[in-house]
Order: sequence, then structure tokens, then C-alpha cells
Amino acid sequence: MKDEDKTRGQLINELIEMRQRITELEILETKRKQSKEVLRESEASYKELADSITDVFFEMDKDLRYTYWNKASEKFTEISAKDAIGKSLYELFPDTPETRRGARVYLDVLRTQQPQNFITEYRLKDKKFFFEINAYPSKRGLSVFVKDITERKRTEEERERLIGELQEALAKIKTLKGFFPICANCKKIRDDEGYWQQVEDYLRDHSEAEFTHSLCPDCAKKLFPKFHKGGE
Repeated sequence: MKDEDKTRGQLINELIEMRQRITELEILETKRKQSKEVLRESEASYKELADSITDVFFEMDKDLRYTYWNKASEKFTEISAKDAIGKSLYELFPDTPETRRGARVYLDVLRTQQPQNFITEYRLKDKKFFFEINAYPSKRGLSVFVKDITERKRTEEERERLIGELQEALAKIKTLKGFFPICANCKKIRDDEGYWQQVEDYLRDHSEAEFTHSLCPDCAKKLFPKFHKGGE
């Protein structure tokens, strides 16, 4: 039907419907802009929060390419975000057993959609570090937190070393306990195998004691009377 054939009422109705459609489109556009602004603000807040944490934090896509790299990552690795984002794991780090292990864990997280935690030793800038790594699945790939626990591991290793030295020292210490069969006359001691030993021999075998020999005054008088006045 041509416009000139339409009644005034029909034209008005079509105009109203068109106005409503335009209004709906305007509302949708406004919501889209608002959503876009909310998204932008959310992303800015997310980046601000991620950059504020002291731990290394990064995100990867499903091809293990970096999509986010926080300031702690920049500081620790001396690799800027602009040089990291878009690069793969092996483009930033050497192909070592530790790197391959990390890649296996990340791929497993992507496959199972379950978070994983592991501790790894890694050489970076000619220094040995220990890292505790927590990897979480996300809609776009992975979110990974890396905590430097080098000092904690060194403390634990030093503690284990000291405990080992203490246990070794304790193993060398022989403590005499209990009752000992000793001859009332010659003072020899009977050992566990039934043999009689001089006291000093027994103690030397069952402790860390060492002996030097001398004479007490009474024995000296008895054995060498001429060296004492009056034969005393």
C-alpha cells in the first residue's frame, strides 16, 4: 500500500512503531556503551589490583601465550609487559626440564579445568630460585601466581643440615646406663658376651672416654714406700 493510500491513523501508528523501535535501539546502544564502560572500568580495576600484588602474576591463553604480565613479573624477570604479551612460554624462557615441567602442568590444568600447585627449582639470571606456583583455569586460558620461596627453602635446607649434623653427633655419643657386673676383688667388668675386662677398657669401648694413667697417693705409698717418709 502506497503512503498516499494509507489513512492518517495508519501513518500515525507506523510512525509510533518506528519511534518505539528507534527508542529500543537507542536503549540498546546506551546499554552497550554502559556495558563497554563498565567493562573498561573493570579491566582497569583488575589491572590495578594485579599490579599491586608483590607476587609474580601472569595470564596465558590456551596456546600458552602470555596475555597479561604484571609489574612484579617485569621487575623479577626484567622483561617488560610489552615484550612478554603475545609471546609463548618457550619464547621467553629456555627449554629446560623445569620449563617443560611447567608447560606440562599448565596443559594439564587446561585439560582438566582443575587448579594445580607445584614447587620448582629454576635458574634465572645465573641464580638458583625456588618457586611455589599456583595455576588456575580461566575462560580465556590460565591465571598463574608465582611466589618466590627461595629464602624459605634455604632455611629449610639449613635446618635439615643442622638436624643431620646433630643426629650424627648424637650417634657418636655412647651413654652407659643400667647395672654392670663388676668383680669385688679385681674390679674387672663383665661385658655382654661374658668376657671380663679392665674398667678402663670397658669404658673406652662403650663411651667416648679416653684414659691417662697415674697413681693415687695411697697406691704410690704402697708401691714405692722408700720414696715416702717412715715407709708411710
